[in-house]
Amino acid sequence: MVRVEAAEPFYLTVKNPPIILKKTTSGEVSVGKSNILNYETNAEVQAVGKTGYVVVQGSRKDANNYTDGNGDVVKSSYNTNQSHIDLGWTPSDNHHLKLSAEKSRTEDALYPGAAMDAPETEGTMLRLKYEGRQLSEAIADVDIDLYRSTVDHVMNNFDLRNPPSAMMKRETPTSTESNGAKVKLTSHIGKTQFDYGMQLESVNKEATLWNRSVTPNTSLNYMWPDVTNTTKSLFAETNTLLSQQSNLIFGLRYDQIDVKANDINQAPTGAPGNMPSLVYAKTYSDYNGESTANEDNLSGLLRFENTFASNYKWYLGASHTKRTADATERFMSKWGMMSGTQTSWVGNPNIKPEQHNQIDLGLGQKTAQLNWNISVWYDKVNDYILRDLATNQYDNGIKTTAKDQTEVYVNVDAELYGADLEADYRITSAFTAGGQFSLTKGRNTTDNRNIAMISAPTGSLHATYRPSNWHLGGRFNFALEQTDIDKAYTPEANHGETPAWSTLDIYGGYQLSKTWQINAGIDNLMDHAYYDHLSYDPVDPTIYKNNEPGRNYWAKVTAKF
Repeated sequence: MVRVEAAEPFYLTVKNPPIILKKTTSGEVSVGKSNILNYETNAEVQAVGKTGYVVVQGSRKDANNYTDGNGDVVKSSYNTNQSHIDLGWTPSDNHHLKLSAEKSRTEDALYPGAAMDAPETEGTMLRLKYEGRQLSEAIADVDIDLYRSTVDHVMNNFDLRNPPSAMMKRETPTSTESNGAKVKLTSHIGKTQFDYGMQLESVNKEATLWNRSVTPNTSLNYMWPDVTNTTKSLFAETNTLLSQQSNLIFGLRYDQIDVKANDINQAPTGAPGNMPSLVYAKTYSDYNGESTANEDNLSGLLRFENTFASNYKWYLGASHTKRTADATERFMSKWGMMSGTQTSWVGNPNIKPEQHNQIDLGLGQKTAQLNWNISVWYDKVNDYILRDLATNQYDNGIKTTAKDQTEVYVNVDAELYGADLEADYRITSAFTAGGQFSLTKGRNTTDNRNIAMISAPTGSLHATYRPSNWHLGGRFNFALEQTDIDKAYTPEANHGETPAWSTLDIYGGYQLSKTWQINAGIDNLMDHAYYDHLSYDPVDPTIYKNNEPGRNYWAKVTAKF
């Protein structure tokens, strides 16, 4: 499904321009058009001097609803504006300071299949980075990163669609604020490189479901009841050269997690019984009014890498990592009914962190003509955080007062494993071909069930012919049938197994001059009807599916100066 991802702001990564003695100015402007996009524009200008640079970038997209392969219209239009600026100072080859700022705004984003749309989303980012290189014998490199980002996101069921009734106007404003700092030092002792440092991050999330049908408006659920997750980390990693062909990587990380929900005892004005602490108590048997959580998580990594026969490389790694629950998994609070059926969505304040015990093995080769890599991995997870129907977990700490379609979070044991393959082959100087394939499997071993919502095996094959200043190419995209579903979680027939699908894209381009380039193509040339995966309503536990776009013609013109 094509739509704007409005939950987080878009962060542009701009490479540091080369620092040269003569001042220069350069830039790039592009304009695109397709069936899906009314237009998309992007412009970037950079000015580089002896001791600094400025990069200014901006983009705008205006997207239509699209038509799927069956000829049905999928309402997914949106428009977005984004701007970014970098101010860089390079007093010498050893020091680089960069201040970055970004702002994005998305309006009128339609979410097909969901209960609400997003009339507006705004994101901001401010970041200061310092890179010091070859500073001294004791500390060779220093990297410092300070950042702050905000996202304000509104979803409702009345601005961009008709509400179910005049008394069912609902709106959920959400806000996310992230502040962080990271300091990494690099030292060298003999044949070992040490990377070590500390990191601090604080993420605050608030979300309230409002009844906009009455005056004054009343709150119905404090979905994110002012949740702040603070992480203080220490980390160290060594990379030791054992021989000309082999190296050993060892890493440790300690995370101190402190989580607090400030509003769990605040009663919504329109539904006092939906006070978050009461919602948790109605759902979890071990809940005793907790509004905080504290964890001390230690993770480690060991990895051996070896090069042999000149251009082959393999590795074997083992790791133990912990993942703490996010604000939704721990403190989501949405209690309600729909047509006489309980459709609540409740986080677990006492959820434990996931413990991943993973091994991975990889092999690859890189030559002038051929580049390929294959990797396999297995992950045994203790305390996997499972999102499930309450009725499936009555023997795992869930009260029977949570019923029907109410969704909860519990810890179970799980096994995950997968494989990834990618390859590129230069057949001639003008003709290249390649492909990739990815497979992931998951099993809830506590309940002897598959893990829901895992992507089907997917891949692609591509080929490009580029004899001179023009090129033609094609790409075959595919997904195998997904039969490993959790029928106890998604029992509805239309939310069950996902059929296999394939699409064919063709594309080409022509370099008119050093300044001008034109590219064009057709995605999903055969106009197949398919859907890629199941999705969640971002403010409701409802599962839904939508077909991806049908045949899509596109063209893009780029000018560089």
